[in-house]
Amino acid sequence: MYTRIIPVALVALIATSSQAMVGDSAFTRFHKIPQTNVVELGTVRAEADGIVEVYDFHGSVIGDLLGTEMVHAGANPHVRIKLGDNVNSDVMAILKVNGQVVATREYEVNRR
Repeated sequence: MYTRIIPVALVALIATSSQAMVGDSAFTRFHKIPQTNVVELGTVRAEADGIVEVYDFHGSVIGDLLGTEMVHAGANPHVRIKLGDNVNSDVMAILKVNGQVVATREYEVNRR
């Protein structure tokens, strides 16, 4: 009897959780990243297909575009963006969907 109830309850819970995430866009990694030429942003949740742009960031000023990566609607695990040279300053990641900014995250670069 319980074996049929539990799977149905799990399916209902997953469906409810998925609905709650619709329209949610976010970066989930902590704010510190290692100094390297590839930035690992962790999981990026996007409300629709979009693009993540990573910019040089000094204080409160967004600088040059360093790299981009396309993302799909939903959870995108292990989003990595090649930046070219090792990053020497903090960076700002910006998630855009349909050209609109839907999430941002500043990442502090651990300098060696």
